[in-house]
Amino acid sequence: MADPVAQRPVPRQQAGHRRRHPLQLPPRRRPRHRIAGAVAVRHRRLQRQPRALTATVLLTHDLTLTRRLADEIVVLLDGRNVERGPASRLPQEPAHAYTRSLLAAEPRLPDAPRVPHAADPASGLHARRLGKTANGKRLLDDVDLHVPSGRCVAIVGRSGAGKTTLARCLAGLTRPDSGQVLLDGVPLAAAIRRRDRRQRTQVQYVHQNARASFDEFRPVAAQIARTAQFACGLSSEQARSEAARVLATIGLTSSQAARRPDALSGGQLQRAALARALLARPAALICDEITSGQDLINQAELLGLLAEAARTTAVGLVLISHDLPAIAGIADEIHVLEAGRRVEHAATHELLTRPRTAIARDLVASANCGAAATGRGT
Repeated sequence: MADPVAQRPVPRQQAGHRRRHPLQLPPRRRPRHRIAGAVAVRHRRLQRQPRALTATVLLTHDLTLTRRLADEIVVLLDGRNVERGPASRLPQEPAHAYTRSLLAAEPRLPDAPRVPHAADPASGLHARRLGKTANGKRLLDDVDLHVPSGRCVAIVGRSGAGKTTLARCLAGLTRPDSGQVLLDGVPLAAAIRRRDRRQRTQVQYVHQNARASFDEFRPVAAQIARTAQFACGLSSEQARSEAARVLATIGLTSSQAARRPDALSGGQLQRAALARALLARPAALICDEITSGQDLINQAELLGLLAEAARTTAVGLVLISHDLPAIAGIADEIHVLEAGRRVEHAATHELLTRPRTAIARDLVASANCGAAATGRGT
């Protein structure tokens, strides 16, 4: 059985809401110096702040955001400043090999349609007319979704659109008020505690807040080995070996994995959480913003690992993301949520080239604007 700590509830306040709070203060209460860590707010919201009044340090993996807002860029590697220069020059003339690697790993919108493998319409994860209301607000409104085995479905939308609520309902972590979730045609209980051991193992959820899904007092490697032991029936020694193998594929060394969660970065814990989910050998894997804490190199490797898992194990992938260029490269379909409703869904290339709704057009235009800023185009 998958580690129960990985499936426990985590604080529900939207990450986007938490990050926007300092930007919404009245002018007299705004700080003179501001540090924005792993910032994921809209670029225009930061640009509205009076530049003469507030100095801002952006700690981010988002090079498009950096190009638009920064005057100067500092590149760190293993705690060292390896390159520094004006934002107008450094991306065009990188001197250090690591900087060149980061720029080369930037995600691109695909130029051509993907050719997905044939899917059994009865297989995979189904959601039928899921609805959820909380505190008088409609969070999900009759949402349908089908994630066939071996296919990747991306869920996109603005903060508060209902993406995480939908993901948690699929995983049984949030109980919907109406509708049904099925796996390979078999109805699943609305609450994870009422699903049997196999069903809990077969649908894995990687939290956006990966830190909350780990026991803070135990080494990360031991927690991941426990999943291999219970989900796969391995001996303790076999489980440790399998955990080490999978951790290595997602870029965590044995010394890093031997640490407790508080000694790892958020991005490292996201990768560890993904390793744990893959070790359970699920039929459906739900990933909630798992690229948000990754540098571009690790992000590319992580998405490549997910694409390979879908191809070789037939796991159905659900990717929740704000980052359209990142997920467009591996998603077979994109579903757009707005105010709890699925307002549009289409094959990835079709949605990118012919979006029908205003929100989809905004998302695609923002992604294309980022591509233009980098000179990459589509």
